[in-house]
Amino acid sequence: MQLIAERHRWRRLFLPLPFPLWQAVGSLAETLPAPPITRNQVELMQCDTVASAALPGFVTLGIAPLPIDSALEGQL
Repeated sequence: MQLIAERHRWRRLFLPLPFPLWQAVGSLAETLPAPPITRNQVELMQCDTVASAALPGFVTLGIAPLPIDSALEGQL
């Protein structure tokens, strides 16, 4: 029975797509009731959101990172 289930498993296929094509997919997807991706999300993918290693870190800035759970306590 395990072998049958293994045969029908979907494999993820990652293909590089140019951003103009992503914009078209986002435009079409926005017409759906619950779009899987939007044009705004495609625009955000085009921006680099990783901080440079040359920038100061938490210690230099005097910041102590907190888990999200502790930050949200008492907010609800």
